[in-house]
Amino acid sequence: MKLNKIATIIQARNGSSRLPNKTVDDFGNSPLLTKVVNRLVDGPVDTDIWVTTTDKPEDNSICDIASNLGVNVFRGDEFNVLKRFADCINAMPKTPDLIVRMCADRPFACYQLLKELLEIYYLMGEPDYFCNNKPISYPRGFDLEIIKSSVIQRTYEVIDWENTFTEKSYDIEEEHVTPYIFYRPDIFDIQSYTCPYINLGWVNLTIDEQLDHDTLLPIQDKLEAIPGYFTYRDVFNLITTNPELFKGNMDVEHFNP
Repeated sequence: MKLNKIATIIQARNGSSRLPNKTVDDFGNSPLLTKVVNRLVDGPVDTDIWVTTTDKPEDNSICDIASNLGVNVFRGDEFNVLKRFADCINAMPKTPDLIVRMCADRPFACYQLLKELLEIYYLMGEPDYFCNNKPISYPRGFDLEIIKSSVIQRTYEVIDWENTFTEKSYDIEEEHVTPYIFYRPDIFDIQSYTCPYINLGWVNLTIDEQLDHDTLLPIQDKLEAIPGYFTYRDVFNLITTNPELFKGNMDVEHFNP
């Protein structure tokens, strides 16, 4: 496998309208952000981890947690997350070749899955944009995006911000970072990967609402009882053997650009 310089950017903020402060509130015995970061560090992928949040005072607690975990922190625009990503890349001591985009609402993030998807990324010829959620076949929360950092920077530079956006806090191309890229296959080399085992797109492993938290917490307890580091395959096994555990939040609506 070719060894590119990789940075994983975890976007987080406390101003969620559906479940405020979910990132810093406890999920089990530690803050949710701590769970996510610890699921990614010390794994088989050599990646610099950056937590990027807003410059609002209410997000100071996110920075405190990230700093205590020993990962990098960047603060930027609250609503224009694409700008925040581009500025974060520019602030890195050395520009990475690849960016792995993550959200801080995914308590079961798995470095083994990241490793395997990176291997597939290289086999596919190192496209500009690679994901495993178009179409959705992995559980939400196991979806990953791998993007060339130069593509993120180029995207931010070429968008006509003044004429493109009218409602800044809702426009998907700034708030969700990558739609401008994957909606333009005529410009970018875009590749996707479908789950090779079984379609589990009905499963929701993200925390957006209180119902998500309440559904996933007992699942977290079961998974943490597994000796060592549990991987996405352990989660898949639990889904197939005990699907009823995962049905509590299956009707929660999630935005899918």
